Amino acid sequence: MNTYSSVAKAYRIGTTLLASLAFSSFPAMGSEWPPTLDPNPAVQPPKWDWQLAVPVKENPDPTIKIYDIDMFENENSGAIQMLHSKGYKVICYLDVGSWENWRDDATDFPQSILGAKYSGFPDERWLDIRDVNPQKSKTGIKLAEILGRRFDRAQRMGCDAIEPDNIDGYDKAAHGSSGFPLTYEDQIYFNLWVANRAHARGMLVGLKNDINQAHDERIYNTFDFVVSEQCFQYNECNFFSDFLRLNKPVFEAEYKLALSKFCPAAKVNRISAIKKRPALNAAREDCSAYY
Repeated sequence: MNTYSSVAKAYRIGTTLLASLAFSSFPAMGSEWPPTLDPNPAVQPPKWDWQLAVPVKENPDPTIKIYDIDMFENENSGAIQMLHSKGYKVICYLDVGSWENWRDDATDFPQSILGAKYSGFPDERWLDIRDVNPQKSKTGIKLAEILGRRFDRAQRMGCDAIEPDNIDGYDKAAHGSSGFPLTYEDQIYFNLWVANRAHARGMLVGLKNDINQAHDERIYNTFDFVVSEQCFQYNECNFFSDFLRLNKPVFEAEYKLALSKFCPAAKVNRISAIKKRPALNAAREDCSAYY
């Protein structure tokens, strides 16, 4: 379920809003970086907050050590500097698989790689992700250049990791057609390209949803963590079992379920689960009471 576009991006509309890195074991609560999981389910996994709304606000819970925020909206906000000064690590959200017409680099995208409208959002269109592949590009890999500049911006901002969104354009079971004949292998090529470009800049990278490729060893061996939405509500958390087996965190957000409906399972499976409002503002609940 790519619910960020149908939930969190609705907030923006309403308010105008290298190889895999090695993990090292460390104490609970995400106090070190890269984040990893304790093998003991009784130890709470790294705690996170997801704030794509601006301004970013520090959560009063001092045991949260990881914040996931919007890259573009915080490029000049000082949020990353504020969070770093207090010892937090920062994941930066940015879209890589679809085009958003309000971004400051929107005119850089060739019309030929803009596909079908993202269902429900007329100002967004799917991208022809094959364009990063020199063997399939018809523009001289313009998409690779554009996304490379975005990753450079994230690196300059001080992002410790990126959350690349809409990296399942091939998957018609998850959403409407992208408008391009994307294959499973096209998506694998693109997703590994994104991960390797992030790693080359010293940033970790998360698998955003993309449940039907999460069991592919090329994916779970390369991506450093997962960002998932509503996997308990939609019974999709099992797709991330290989990440969990490798002690790679699954940062998960629910919007509708009560804590009692997902926290016990989150504990057993060592998932970093929280409950957020659809606006993805500072409001947050987590499973701490279950540990």
